Amino acid sequence: MDGREEGKKTADPGGVPMFRGIDLPGAYRSQDYHDAAQVTQEDLEQWFSASRMRRYGGVDPVARYVWNTRISKAFLEDIGHVEVLLRNFIDSRLTADTGIRMWWESDKYPRLGAFRRNVDKVVTRIREAGHEPEPDQIVAGLSLDNWRFLLIPRLEATIWKALINPDNGGMPHYPGHSRKRFEANVELIRFVRNRASHQEPLISDSDNASDIQRLCGYLTAIDMVASSIDPTAAAWIASNSRIPSVLPQHPGHPSQHE
Repeated sequence: MDGREEGKKTADPGGVPMFRGIDLPGAYRSQDYHDAAQVTQEDLEQWFSASRMRRYGGVDPVARYVWNTRISKAFLEDIGHVEVLLRNFIDSRLTADTGIRMWWESDKYPRLGAFRRNVDKVVTRIREAGHEPEPDQIVAGLSLDNWRFLLIPRLEATIWKALINPDNGGMPHYPGHSRKRFEANVELIRFVRNRASHQEPLISDSDNASDIQRLCGYLTAIDMVASSIDPTAAAWIASNSRIPSVLPQHPGHPSQHE
């Protein structure tokens, strides 16, 4: 490495100590990189399309767009934890119920056609990658859509019954064992995950109070599903969540106008 390269490596990227000595792109070295006031709504319309930006009406659409991105990523972190918690919970209960590791092959569950087809797709992907499928790999390769499918009404007499059966471990932290309520919250989580993953807005109107209320409803669904499975896991997810700190940064939140 010559002197010029070494000097470049030790440049102070934006005055952030943890990045000193790292060759970041020039734009990320500027202290005012995060100043959303430097761009206008017209700029974002040119970059990301006018139709997308029309969804961020009201006062300061640029700030709303930036904030929506941040809250979306914060939700995806929590949803990622809950998704893994949910699939491992279902996997362990149904393994106990059938007595076999690949429970989806059991004759006890005759109405899993769609689920089994998706299992086959996961198996194919694993083999195409040069590996022999292991049960844990298959479980990890199935999306939240598949686990939510197992909670539908027509599987209540088989899958749901197995999930809440104390002999399989049950759901001791979920009083009432309402499949409908549990499914509704998982479906809401799936809805939020899909919107956030595809960069669709989680805020839909210029009414700031409605925005906050809706997002709090999403957060409640996450906590309800996690708590029903394991309250300790739910508390851990909540303690590591960025949502409570990002939520008050909403451009219309009272704290932003004090």
